[in-house]
Amino acid sequence: MQLKRILGILVLCGVALANQAQEIRTAYFGGRANAYTGVTQDASGMIWIGTDQGVYSYDGFRFKALGDSIFPPRFVHSIDVAGENVMGFCDQGGIHFFDAPTRTKLASPLDSIDTGEIRSFVTDGNLIFAGAEKLGVVSMNTDDFTWRVVNPRIRDTYGITSSGHYIYLATLSGLYRLDPSTDRLERLDPNRSYYSCLWDPQRSCLWAGYNGGIVQFNPQTNSLSTVYESDTFFKSLALKDDILYAGTDNGLVEYHPGSGESHVHLHDMRNPYSLSNNVVWDVFVDRDHSLWMATGHGASTLSSSPRYEIIHLLSLIQRIPTISNPQSGNIASLIRDSHGDIWLGGTNGLVRIMPGGTIQWYRNEYPARQIPHNNIRRLYQDPWDNLWAASDHGVLWWDREAEQWRSLDITDGKNHAWWPYDILATGDGNVWVATYASGVFKFKRPTTAQLRGGHIEAQQVFSQESPLLYTLGIKSDPRGLIWLAHRDGAYLWDPSQRRLCTVPLKTALGEEGKVFPLGMHVDVQGKMWYATDNTIGCYDPTTTECRVIPTPLSPTDPIRAILRQGNTLWVLAPQSLCGYDTAKGTWARYTLPPGDFTSIFFDSLTNNLLLGGYDVLMIFDPQKSEEENTYGDIRVVGLSCNNEPVAIQKYEKGDDMHTFVFPPGTTSITLEVSNFAYTHHDEYTFSA
Repeated sequence: MQLKRILGILVLCGVALANQAQEIRTAYFGGRANAYTGVTQDASGMIWIGTDQGVYSYDGFRFKALGDSIFPPRFVHSIDVAGENVMGFCDQGGIHFFDAPTRTKLASPLDSIDTGEIRSFVTDGNLIFAGAEKLGVVSMNTDDFTWRVVNPRIRDTYGITSSGHYIYLATLSGLYRLDPSTDRLERLDPNRSYYSCLWDPQRSCLWAGYNGGIVQFNPQTNSLSTVYESDTFFKSLALKDDILYAGTDNGLVEYHPGSGESHVHLHDMRNPYSLSNNVVWDVFVDRDHSLWMATGHGASTLSSSPRYEIIHLLSLIQRIPTISNPQSGNIASLIRDSHGDIWLGGTNGLVRIMPGGTIQWYRNEYPARQIPHNNIRRLYQDPWDNLWAASDHGVLWWDREAEQWRSLDITDGKNHAWWPYDILATGDGNVWVATYASGVFKFKRPTTAQLRGGHIEAQQVFSQESPLLYTLGIKSDPRGLIWLAHRDGAYLWDPSQRRLCTVPLKTALGEEGKVFPLGMHVDVQGKMWYATDNTIGCYDPTTTECRVIPTPLSPTDPIRAILRQGNTLWVLAPQSLCGYDTAKGTWARYTLPPGDFTSIFFDSLTNNLLLGGYDVLMIFDPQKSEEENTYGDIRVVGLSCNNEPVAIQKYEKGDDMHTFVFPPGTTSITLEVSNFAYTHHDEYTFSA
């Protein structure tokens, strides 16, 4: 697989990726809740989170409170599925139920009973078992809503699970097994206080957590053995990939039953991708096989994805022995040069990843590897093997022989190329520099001696009075025409006739004329593909036709960069990567993990996409199937009109719904909704 080739190169560089395969990401809703105490998933895939201030839902985009008018905002001990479309949760007032789709309260026979505090419950067929503070162990029939006290003696239940035949109870007075058919109660361990228990169907055994460790109970031999010990409370248990995870008062414990090996995940304030808080109240495995952790400060997820690999910029810099104060930053531009080096440029200098095993960091503060400014906006390699960087101090040139970045003074004798944003080499042997402060400069391909001298005589293509003073991007087409992305719109320059034309572009919002394209690509036919924060468009200079292409992106996920590779136009947003097949007119969309992605590069050595974000380098394999590459998303597939694929005319994301507008004559659509935590299909047909 191509993905392994780049990973192999990075491993040779000393970049340990084992810990990157499992990413811990945390979602906060910034509400009044201080602690997240429980987590589960309903039949539609919605994530429900219990907090110290009530229940919230999370759809992968936003948190929403269940509502104080429905239930008081009290400390939720546990939350779980209680039936079809029915959710239940426990607090100091007992056990409560609500309908998940409508978010309405459901009446229960226990509503009028003073059960006292209930900490957990389990659903076993049509029966719900719970441990009540004032009543003991109770059961409720969900068919006829009758209830009864099963055992009045056990009033301190903290955890409860079902094996399908027995109910197991983790209590402060010991570990118990209940036969619901006879109400026979058997004490398995009277010597320890238990807080959690979990039935393991694969091993046909019980795992239970107590104040000091984890035990395994074998019902075939009636034997109880301690498998892990630690001086902490084991609050919750979950199984994922044959690994037992335990939420404790001191981190997340990862225990491997096969080998007996263990590892503790802890919060590290230096690492934003560590556990959000060491107090882990609950652990839960969702249908996408991600582990959720409800902690004292945030809902964290731990997932292993074959779709991509993530490397953190900070982790790279920390591996440089001479660096005493590593810092992270945003990756605004990235490239692999012709010698195999990967360069990452952004808000904190330049990082070089070499195939030979060395990582280097170039910053203004380091005399040995100094650059004049730490803000890098663009990296570019020309056809003559020169590597350039556009920094806020000016253009830099990589002197490979001296292993130094050289600062260049590009000037026409009066004006200097300050604040360069983009660099371009054209087939006629010219180098173009687009700047924000002083317009566009052009100079003939310089010699190595000129570059090392640091002074480049150039021509300022446009005068100070021209509108091209604030040029942020520059591209060329097969005819030698120069396309310019300007703060006030797009322009086309014909060097042979020295003619400058305004390019009238359009946006999805109906704007026309002077539209700033934040990204441009000119294809082999001379058509210019462009992007604004809400639009993908294509301008044909031959016909002057400008076509807006609807995207599956939501308004809250604005476009940041585009890249054309073959027939695919890649569109990058902070949370999404979309691929547009220019031949078929169809989209594929992949939701990205948190990273605020802003830059993209196609690595021809590995055929992977490299994505840059804040402290994040992602290696994305576009050759994997669309199904594999989907990581929580809303996509529309199978949209057809007379059996031909067509695009969506309009898409809007509101607070409570997604609105799609389809072209007239659309015959059928399939909506595949994979909203971070779930996937389902809705199919619709329309009459002509």
